[in-house]
Amino acid sequence: MSATHPAFDQIRSALIKESYTSGTCQIDMEQCGLYYRDRTADDASLFYLNLASATDDDLSHLISSCDAAPFGRGTETVMDATYRKAHKLDVSQFGMAFDLASTPILNKISQDLVDMKVSVKRAVRAERYKLNVYDKGGFFKAHQDTPRAENMFGSLVIVFPTPHEGGTLILRDEGVEWSFDAAQLLASVTSETPNVAYVAFYSDLEHEVMPVVSGSRVTLTYNLYFDNMATVVAPVFTSQGKDHAIKDGLQQLLADTTFLPNGGLLGFTLSHSYPLRHDAPVGYTVSELLPYLKGSDALIYSACRELGLEVQLNVHYTADNGGTYLSTTPIDDDDEGEYSDDDVFIECAFGWRDQDDGQPRKVVDAGVLWVADRPTNNGVKSRFMIYGNQHSITFAYGIVCLIINFRRSSIDVGEGGAMETEDEE
Repeated sequence: MSATHPAFDQIRSALIKESYTSGTCQIDMEQCGLYYRDRTADDASLFYLNLASATDDDLSHLISSCDAAPFGRGTETVMDATYRKAHKLDVSQFGMAFDLASTPILNKISQDLVDMKVSVKRAVRAERYKLNVYDKGGFFKAHQDTPRAENMFGSLVIVFPTPHEGGTLILRDEGVEWSFDAAQLLASVTSETPNVAYVAFYSDLEHEVMPVVSGSRVTLTYNLYFDNMATVVAPVFTSQGKDHAIKDGLQQLLADTTFLPNGGLLGFTLSHSYPLRHDAPVGYTVSELLPYLKGSDALIYSACRELGLEVQLNVHYTADNGGTYLSTTPIDDDDEGEYSDDDVFIECAFGWRDQDDGQPRKVVDAGVLWVADRPTNNGVKSRFMIYGNQHSITFAYGIVCLIINFRRSSIDVGEGGAMETEDEE
């Protein structure tokens, strides 16, 4: 469906994707303390070192007590030094004085990646995952992190001030690449008090650790989760910011009675990918996804909710008959990633019905007016994740669309585009 409106550009400009946040943080010397089991000793005695003052010998001893770090390849956990060369300790194998909650890092993550001034405020919970050591020559080729629960949305890497060069973390998303060089950041710190470098990013982001040239890169990793999903504060849309731009743009569309005068469907391809599942314990069904939207995706949903607009999330597919469809559930493909002629769907207003069993499920997307990026790929990027930091057989990252049922029947537009919602029986 082809149509446009000046407000589209305003909305699109506010949907710039924020994929990561990073920086440095000053901590007390004591917070760099690490305890671990000395596996070279007969009695497996406890060993202590401070990562802010560790010598090469200290770090060599730490490495000798680590295990080789595996990774996930499809359904298997693999040891392959041509793809990942690193050492690790699981959380049961070490203790650290580092207290993430006493730093401003989680607040920075909330501000930059989670809520971005939307009216629904969601707490972030960080769960310590592993201690990783990349010594000279260590690396990890491109991969995505494996979600370990349905409310996991990202990963956090804390890099301690052990002298090293290289080990740059490369982040990639849809052809855009960013570099996080913790060694350079930490080397530029002039304070006598130790600093750590940190980077937090969404789990679906492809990333890799470039080879360490010298020294040892020691990191503490966390899994990031949405927590207390029901926490809601009064709606606050400021006069500036992305949230206001999106809401104001939608208000302009509603105020212009020449735009879709009889109503219609507006489509947004979500900026982020999400782990989708059928009946497995990890990942989301499409209907569960709304509370877990990330970044600018959450901004669109929040603005629609404030304006009383009905929305639904769908997965996009192109069938082998050439038709393009939207589905409220992931659809199994064949071994070649195609969809058979049995998957022929019909559209029935916003109450979509499957042609075969009459159940709400799928809709042809021909009647959707795309405000942001009509999808060009199928909704499930890969049936299983190929490379991850842990194997997985339960989910696939999916391309999801948010569809707005654009109608004015229950919404009045006041002066200046202000919205007034009528009570419905």
